[in-house]
Amino acid sequence: MNYYAHTKENEPKEKWQLLKDHLTNVSDIAINFARSFNGEKHAKIAGLLHDLGKYQKEFQNYLEHGGARGSVPHAIYGALLTGAIFNQKFKVSYKEISYVIDGHHSGLPDNGVWSSDHMSSYDNNRDTLNQLVKTFLTDTEIDQNILKDIQDPIEDKDVLERELFTRLLFSCITDADWLDTEKFMSPKRYAARKNHKIDIKNMISKMDTIFKRFSSEGNVNKLRNAVRIDALEKSNMKPGFFSLNLPTGMGKTLTSLYWALHHAQNNNMDRVIVVLPFISIIDQTAVVLKDLFGEENVLEHHSNIAVDNESFDENSYNYRRLACENWDYPVIITTTVQFFESLFSNRPSKCRKVHNIVNSVVVFDEIQTLPKEMIQPTLSMLKNIHALTTTSFLFCTATMPAYEKREGFDGISKLTELVNNPEEIFESTKRVDYKLINNLEPVENHILVDQIESSNKSVLVIFNTKKAAGDFFQLCLSEKWTYRQLLTTNLCPDHRKKVISEIRRKLTDINQKILIVSTQLIEAGVDFDFPLVYRAIAPLESIIQSAGRCNREGKLSNLGSVYIFVPENNKMPEPTYSTCASHAKNLIRKDAQILHSYETFSEYYRSIIELYINPDTKNIDADRKSYNFKTVSDKYKLIENETELLFIKNYNSDSEKLYQQIENTDYLSQLEFRQVQQYSIQVYPQMIKNYSDIIYEIKPGLKVWLGGYNNENGIVYDNKKSDNYVV
Repeated sequence: MNYYAHTKENEPKEKWQLLKDHLTNVSDIAINFARSFNGEKHAKIAGLLHDLGKYQKEFQNYLEHGGARGSVPHAIYGALLTGAIFNQKFKVSYKEISYVIDGHHSGLPDNGVWSSDHMSSYDNNRDTLNQLVKTFLTDTEIDQNILKDIQDPIEDKDVLERELFTRLLFSCITDADWLDTEKFMSPKRYAARKNHKIDIKNMISKMDTIFKRFSSEGNVNKLRNAVRIDALEKSNMKPGFFSLNLPTGMGKTLTSLYWALHHAQNNNMDRVIVVLPFISIIDQTAVVLKDLFGEENVLEHHSNIAVDNESFDENSYNYRRLACENWDYPVIITTTVQFFESLFSNRPSKCRKVHNIVNSVVVFDEIQTLPKEMIQPTLSMLKNIHALTTTSFLFCTATMPAYEKREGFDGISKLTELVNNPEEIFESTKRVDYKLINNLEPVENHILVDQIESSNKSVLVIFNTKKAAGDFFQLCLSEKWTYRQLLTTNLCPDHRKKVISEIRRKLTDINQKILIVSTQLIEAGVDFDFPLVYRAIAPLESIIQSAGRCNREGKLSNLGSVYIFVPENNKMPEPTYSTCASHAKNLIRKDAQILHSYETFSEYYRSIIELYINPDTKNIDADRKSYNFKTVSDKYKLIENETELLFIKNYNSDSEKLYQQIENTDYLSQLEFRQVQQYSIQVYPQMIKNYSDIIYEIKPGLKVWLGGYNNENGIVYDNKKSDNYVV
């Protein structure tokens, strides 16, 4: 008899997919994927056995006559078979395969679940397994020696590397399974995918053309050129860990990309992945890269572009949208959340892309934003990837954390700096003078207002919370300001972009006297150039990043001024932030000029980790060593609290028009979803509860704010405490 893997509605059996074809197809595709980490033999067996349970008569009856989805389990049998081989022969190779087969639909399990629910079931299913194996061998005509011991290429690796090997194998199998299923079930969708290989030579040529147009006059431009040459000279090094530690305004984005392309070319790598902490930075970087290389070569994957979807969508044939599923693309721009939570996930939809991270050059911008409480498991994962695959990681920042290996911290053994003389560059690009207000004793708002208004310059004032920024802004009523604006996450993205563009335009006019009061959202990716910056006490990286918004281009005849102060009500966003801010306060109170030293931030970071913060607070590495995949996935969250999207109907006429449009549709298209994001803010569930009278759900998962919104404050509440509900 014929055995089938998939059916098509209203199609005769002759057009159903044969099970033996599906198994061999998945095996072949996975083998090709797994070559990048020497996992071909594992992928072959996992691919051939992943749907072993579909040889059950019950499953074939289900395909022919229908029934409840999942009513005939099938993944368990391949997992039982390979797990039993592991138990009987103590070949760890098969343990990894068993996990992968077990979770290829529902997700990689925890070790305890795998052991109790599956391995203990072997004896009860021995006869069924024997019959399934016999049928499988007969149907596929595969040599029965397929189930003999396979060589174990990772037998000498430590347990974390073995755990990563399992994740990579899981990624290969899930992606191969979905691709082959898609090819049969939705050939039009499958055909929309592009075999889009990176054309490094052409991309480098385009960057060379751009660089030739840049001015070589002036100290800053000369330094930028020198930095690029330094980086290029190290692009022929073998894959590893690298850093590009430069002051703001030194062209890190283009230099890092130029190095990454040359490094990929020299090491025969498949793609470049740019990882950024904030969507606001992604918007800017994406424009630059698409202008450089063409939109067809650059894939954006973040919450404004696509949503992970575990089901096939017959209406979605956009090749860039499809590429978000598995990252088969030359240049990828994504967020730290998307990148790391995929690496640590146990879910098939998120893990599909993981095998395409290997053999890539991964560029992390603003690396200092990674949570210190999870930096140990984060670096462990990156080290494991490097140990098993040909993958390089570049850390870019003006404030490089101390990630090196040392006593008490299992960091990176070798981190190569791309710039030959970073200390000299920091010294020669000194553009600000740091000053302390009231020796960092609390200063009342009205005194701070008087000092700021007495200046004859445009001013940027940065606070740690929205409430502090809003309260201070309401006191700044002087008519001397030709433009004043409050900049917080209470403004939707479209509004923030317009405000930021307007601020940049006004800063070019020396006759304008503008006042911007902001939260820390200004610290990265917003390239302002103010002559005067005031910064509430904060972690050291925030202070230094804020200073990068002062005299950024070095155009002032004298140094810019950065005033550091302690507000009268010195509230902090969360405990770690407060701890780091207190430590920074103690350091700079002794001598604010240490902020100019290249070594200061590294020393600060080391002491923070040593004295105050457990770099693996949730014991994620321990769970990885125990093969607790689901637990690790649940624990590794870069954004701790769940948030919801809140669409601002009353923002402007465009948002009103979009509201009317989506109100009359059955579902949101990808384009509509992206438009909605531009007129929305992220809020905590408590706000939805507190304002239920003016918030309603227009579509499943999409809620609408019917309350007030104005150009000065953004979303308007009746109760100021509600600021705590907006992310």
